[in-house]
Amino acid sequence: MEFHLQTIELLGIKPKVSRAAVAALAAAEVRMGRPLPSAVREWYSQAGACELLSRYSNDDPPVEIADFAITVRQVSGPEAATQELLVFRHENQSMCVWAVLLDGSDDPAVVVDVDARFHTWMSCGVTFSEHLHAWMWDFAKVLQVDLLLQAQNEPLSEAAIERLRQHFESGPSTLGWPGRAQYRFSRSGQRILIWANDDHADWFLAANTKDVLHALLATVREWDHLGDAFAANSTEIELLGEDD
Repeated sequence: MEFHLQTIELLGIKPKVSRAAVAALAAAEVRMGRPLPSAVREWYSQAGACELLSRYSNDDPPVEIADFAITVRQVSGPEAATQELLVFRHENQSMCVWAVLLDGSDDPAVVVDVDARFHTWMSCGVTFSEHLHAWMWDFAKVLQVDLLLQAQNEPLSEAAIERLRQHFESGPSTLGWPGRAQYRFSRSGQRILIWANDDHADWFLAANTKDVLHALLATVREWDHLGDAFAANSTEIELLGEDD
């Protein structure tokens, strides 16, 4: 496996090629009249690829191989041009869609269209394999864990970002939905996911144990005046109002 081994290891599963998926991909390439990018073909050739995309998401439906189709967008500039896209996932309320650029790259860039009816696409700042790894990390390591705190706070400051980089290992930063940008940080059983918008930031703190989560909260609670903005997502967590 060349492109998605890190993601497969993150999920703790063994890669297994599906003959039916390989045949479906070949049929899609014939139907579309062009080969799929190598990273896309590698992911979708795995057994249960779409099920994994659905499981580690906010119920965002993936596009099945049988429904692969080329979308063409107009690119503004001095010379009129077009770009071809392959949409691979829809947001659960149809707010946006994600696609890869069919530009001949083995591991193409991902773009997202946010409620613009395929007129305005924004770069996610990463390749398809990096996008999947970041997305799976978000849900497997943060958003779907039991020990989770979250808060909506003031806009993320440069000072807070600098402190995060000093105290934690930086993960991939991505752009687009949800929020203008997404930041990821981790250290020794602690994970932080931030959705940064111009007028606010959503913080998510996750940990392996309650004590570790409490320590994580103690580390960041003064940054950007987070204070008591956190709210527990589980009745088993009673950290709010505790002093350190």
